[in-house]
Amino acid sequence: MFASNAVRLAVQTLLPARVRSIFARGHFFEARTREHLVTAGFTFAPTEACEFVALNGDLQGHSDGVVLRAPAMPGIYFPTPCIWEHKALNAKNWRAVARDGLEKTFLRYAVQIALYQFFLDKLNPALVSVANADSCELLHFTLPFDPKLAELWIKRAAEVIAATRKGELLPRAYDSPDDWRCKICEHRERCWGEGSASASP
Repeated sequence: MFASNAVRLAVQTLLPARVRSIFARGHFFEARTREHLVTAGFTFAPTEACEFVALNGDLQGHSDGVVLRAPAMPGIYFPTPCIWEHKALNAKNWRAVARDGLEKTFLRYAVQIALYQFFLDKLNPALVSVANADSCELLHFTLPFDPKLAELWIKRAAEVIAATRKGELLPRAYDSPDDWRCKICEHRERCWGEGSASASP
């Protein structure tokens, strides 16, 4: 997750109880999956090893974990240290990730992991665990570091931060106020209000 702890707490207090419950569900599955991995022989770094601060303090993040050691698995080469990221998804999305891969199904999650790999300097393939929140099934796979993906989104983050500091609104990503991809964003009114930035072509 990105942004400082203070920002995360401030945002969550604005969210409906149902959305906060979804976050709590994710935390539960993450903790349970970590327990499974530790029991299987994985060793994790302390929490402070998972945090990064970049772009003059304006971009901060915290991976779900950093794997220091993995158990011996016959026929499998698993280089460490590596990022560990966990997601809890409904059955439909869980099956989509299993079928089509993370990048195709949820590019934003692949971007998140690439940034963790870059800023935490853990360039080995990340271990990704996905829990099916409906059936409690677990899916584990590795995701190689994509330097081009990381570079692109670091550049975009820098552009957003620079515009924000200047009080500027960047062009909208979508052409209609009804096309609102982030369901918990609090800035719809500002984005689509009078005098706001024009839509991207």
